[in-house]
Amino acid sequence: MKTQWLACLLLGACASVTVDDNEGGLGPTVEFDPANRIIPFPNNLLLDPATGKLDLPQQCNESATSTATRVGVLNTLDGFGTYETTINVTFTEEVDLASLAGRVLVFERVTAGEANDPLTATPLPVVAIPGKAVRFTNQDDITNCSDPVMVDQVSFISRVPLTQKSTYTVALLDGIETASGEDFTPSFTWSLVREPQPVVLLDENDNVILNRTPLNPDKAADKAQLLGIDLLWNAHHTAVTYLAGTGHDSSELLLAFEFTTQTTVDPLDPEVEGSPASTPTPVGLLGNQSLAGLAAARSGVFAQCVVDDPISNNECLLRILLGGGNYAVGKATCAAAGCAAVSNTVSSLLLSKQYQTDVDNTLYTGTGTQPIPGAWSDPISPVVAHGTDNPNPLLNDIQARLGVLVLLPQGAVPADGYPTVIFQHGITRSRTDMFGVMGSLTSQGFAVVAIDAANHGSRAVRISNADNDDPELDCTDVPVGIPGPRADLGPDPTTHTSCYVPVFSADLAATRDAFRQTVLDLQQLVTSLKACTPAAPCGPISVDASKIAYLGHSMVGGNFGTMLLATEDDIAAAVFNGTGAGWLDIIENTEQTEAFQCPLVDGLIDAGFLSGAKFDKAAGTGLCTTDVWKTEPGYRQFRVIGQWILDPADPANFASRLTDKTFLLQRIDNDDTVPNIATDNEGALAFQLKGDASCGVPIGTSIPPSTALLAAPTQSHFLDYVSFAPGSAACPPGNTFSHGSLLKPEPSVLGIACNQQTGAGCDGTFATVRLQTDMVFYFLANLDLLP
Repeated sequence: MKTQWLACLLLGACASVTVDDNEGGLGPTVEFDPANRIIPFPNNLLLDPATGKLDLPQQCNESATSTATRVGVLNTLDGFGTYETTINVTFTEEVDLASLAGRVLVFERVTAGEANDPLTATPLPVVAIPGKAVRFTNQDDITNCSDPVMVDQVSFISRVPLTQKSTYTVALLDGIETASGEDFTPSFTWSLVREPQPVVLLDENDNVILNRTPLNPDKAADKAQLLGIDLLWNAHHTAVTYLAGTGHDSSELLLAFEFTTQTTVDPLDPEVEGSPASTPTPVGLLGNQSLAGLAAARSGVFAQCVVDDPISNNECLLRILLGGGNYAVGKATCAAAGCAAVSNTVSSLLLSKQYQTDVDNTLYTGTGTQPIPGAWSDPISPVVAHGTDNPNPLLNDIQARLGVLVLLPQGAVPADGYPTVIFQHGITRSRTDMFGVMGSLTSQGFAVVAIDAANHGSRAVRISNADNDDPELDCTDVPVGIPGPRADLGPDPTTHTSCYVPVFSADLAATRDAFRQTVLDLQQLVTSLKACTPAAPCGPISVDASKIAYLGHSMVGGNFGTMLLATEDDIAAAVFNGTGAGWLDIIENTEQTEAFQCPLVDGLIDAGFLSGAKFDKAAGTGLCTTDVWKTEPGYRQFRVIGQWILDPADPANFASRLTDKTFLLQRIDNDDTVPNIATDNEGALAFQLKGDASCGVPIGTSIPPSTALLAAPTQSHFLDYVSFAPGSAACPPGNTFSHGSLLKPEPSVLGIACNQQTGAGCDGTFATVRLQTDMVFYFLANLDLLP
C-alpha cells in the first residue's frame, strides 16, 4: 500500500500535500512538491523497490519515441547515470551562483552496498550551471499538457565519475540566495519531511496516531496528504540522518535527496559471477587456414605476381590484398608496410557468444540479409541470442562465428609460442587496418591478431541496396572482391557507411550493447588465444599466454581497449592511440561531421528530438553541418538521457581501473577525430599526468623511442605527440601527425614526396615512425623481450 501511495504522489494523482495553494508563497523557495510532480532529479523516489529498476512516470506530451525510450530502455536500468551526471534542482527565483559555494554537497553514502562513515565523508566537487526548465501548469491531461512556463533551474555536474551501484546523498544548505540577495527557504513539504522525528505516525491500518502538522486527519483530503508525508519522511530519513552525521543539522537543509547509480562495469567483469564476461567459450581458434594458398597457382588476379617470381605465396597474397587487386600499387604498399616480415597470413574463426537481440531487417531483404543487432534482453543479465555450444562449431549461428585475421612473423616458432599483439581498428574501419602496423610488429617477432568490431567490416549489417550517383552513397551490389565478395554482396562498409547499420545511432541501447559485445568478443579472443598453446597449437598459431599485448586505435580500438584492459588480467601491456573518454564529448567535439555527427543528428530528427533538414551530401547542407543542434533543448534532453544509457559502455567508467595496469596512451595534438578534450579526460581519469613524446629525429636508419619511455619503460605513460613544421627549432626534420598517423603517414606539409635519402618531405613519415617505434618498444619492454 505504501508503494502505491508513493507512486500516487509522483504521478500527481493525489491531493496536494500543501496547506495553501502555493508551495513557495512565503518567499523564495527551493522547490519540492511531489504531489505536483516537482522533485529534484535524479531521485530514488523513481526507483521501484519491488524490482530494483527505475519506474519513470509518463511525462507531459510524451512522444511515441520518448515513451519507447522511457519504458523500453530507461525503465530497464537499475539506477541513474555515472559519468557527467546532471543533477537538476528547481527554484522559484533566479539563483545567485556565488551563494552556492560550500552549500551544495554530494556525498557517496553507500558504495556498492557498503555504507560509508559520515564522520569521514568528503563531498564530491561539482560544477553549477544555471538554466531554465519548461513546466506545464495545466497537467490535467498528461498527453496534452498546456500553459507552459519557464522556471529557474540549476544543474550540478560531478567533476568525477560516480561509482556504479552506489547511493549518493545531495544536500542544499541554508544561505543560498536569490539574484537579488534574499535567502531561499525550504518548501512547506520539505520543512516537514526534514524533521529528525516523524511528524506523522500511522498504525498498521493507516490510522493517524501522531500528527505534528496543521493537517486534519478527519478530512479525507488532509488524510491523504498525511499518508503521503509519512511516506516521504520515511523515504528521506536515512539521508537526513546521514547528513546530521556529517555535521549538518536537519534545520540547515533547504533540500536533501538521494539517488542510486546503475550497474556499469559488472557485465564486462569476468570476476562477477553470472556476468556475460564470466562464461567465455573454452576453445581455441578454429579453422586456421593459410590464405597464402590462394596465390599458389598464380591464377586469376594472383597471376600478376609472376613478373616478380620467385616470391613467396604470402608475399604475392599481401601485394594483391594491399593493392586492392592492383599489383603495382600493392607492391609499393607492401614495401612500405613491411610485408616481407610476415611469413603467413591465416584466417581463423572465433566462437563468441552474442547477446544482442535480433531485430527484423526491413530495410534490406536481398542476398545475405541479416537481422539488425538490437539491445541486450536485459542490460545487466542478458540471455544469449546466438550461442556457441553446438558440438560442431560450424553449425553454431553465423553471428557467433567471428572471422579472425592472423599475421605470423618470419623465423622459427618460439618454444613458448609467439608473443602476440591483438590489434583493434578504429570506428567505421575494419580488421585489415592491421596491415598498417604489421611490419613494425612482425619484424620484432610478434604475431598480430585482429577481429572486426560489431557493426564493422565483415560484421556490418546491410540496410540498403539503393543506387546513387555519388559513388560513396551507392549501395548497389558489388559481386566481386578479394578473396571474394561479401555474403550480402554489399560495397565496402569502410567507404560506404550509409549502406549499413550506423555504428553510432539514435538507438542508444543497441549502440551501447554493440560496444559491450565487442569487448566481450575481445575477452573471448584472449581466452581462445591462450588455448592455442605450443602443446596444442591452433594450426600454425602457437601463443605465449604470458606475452599477450593489445593495440587499439581511435574510438573503437582505443575506447574498447580501455574497457578490455580494465577487466582483463591477461593483457600484459596495452597501447591506446587516439582514444578518449566520454562518448557524447567525442561526438559533440569531433571535426568529422559527415562521418559521425550527421548520422546521429539525422537519427534525432527522425526520432523527433530535433527539427531541421537532414544531411544533404551533394549540397553540403543540413542541421548537422552547423553547431545549432548542440544547443537545441531537444538535444540537451537527449544528451542527458544518452550519456545515462551509454554509461555501461563508456571508457570513462572504466579508466580508474587502469591504475594497476600497464599502458601507453598516445594523444595526437589537435586530433580532428577524437578531440583532445576526450583524450585528456581519459588520461585524468586514469590518474596519468601528460608528458611530451620526443621529436621523431632519425639517427642512422631508425628513430629511437621517446625519452620518457626510455627513462621508465615499464611504467604507464600519457604522451602528447605534437606536430612540428620542417625546419622548426624544436624539431628540425619536422613531424606531421594526424589521427591516422599510426597506420599511415600524413602527406608532408611541404607538398613533396618523402625522400628517404635526404629526409626532405618526410615529416609525415617521421611522425608515423615515432608512434610505431614507441608502441613497439613499449611492448618489448613490458613483455620482457628487450635484448
